[in-house]
Amino acid sequence: RTTTIHHAGKVMLEALGIWDGLADPAYPITEIAVAGQRAQTSPRRQTARGTMRRAMSWPLRWQQDSPPMAYVVSNQALTMACEKLIQDQLSEAQIKPVLIEELVLGQPNTLQDSQQQTWTCDLVIACDGANSRLRAQAGLRAVDHSRNETALVTTVTAEKLIGTAAYQRFLPSGPLALMPTGPRAASVVWS
Repeated sequence: RTTTIHHAGKVMLEALGIWDGLADPAYPITEIAVAGQRAQTSPRRQTARGTMRRAMSWPLRWQQDSPPMAYVVSNQALTMACEKLIQDQLSEAQIKPVLIEELVLGQPNTLQDSQQQTWTCDLVIACDGANSRLRAQAGLRAVDHSRNETALVTTVTAEKLIGTAAYQRFLPSGPLALMPTGPRAASVVWS
């Protein structure tokens, strides 16, 4: 599995010290090509092997080399870089998973954990999932935009050079995206 990170996200990960810790290098996207469901084709042309083929057209194209528009990163490499940074920055004594039982909003905010310890902070970031207790305690509501969709995710090795181009085609069955992970490799997502 991979994650596509835009340039601003890369800058944030650099500031946090995560980007340089990636075991696998991120692969840049310098071109994005998008098309609708109907493939437009150009007139037939002869290939190097002498066969006649029609080239598919991509009516919407963007290109930006410096800085790249986005990067494709292995989820495993991203997770490992985050875990390494945590281990390097915090001692075992500082890493204490607890359940936040109560949130009192204010300046500062007050949190009480499952060990009855009280914490104060100016900013609370709730990363406790779809049924976030912190979000509920803060009085924030969630709007479910579930579309009951599924996705097929895989990686492919291409016969032809992909380079640093990402492709997306909107089909009646759902969008199909090809995100480059190497000159001839890509992550494919069909949802």
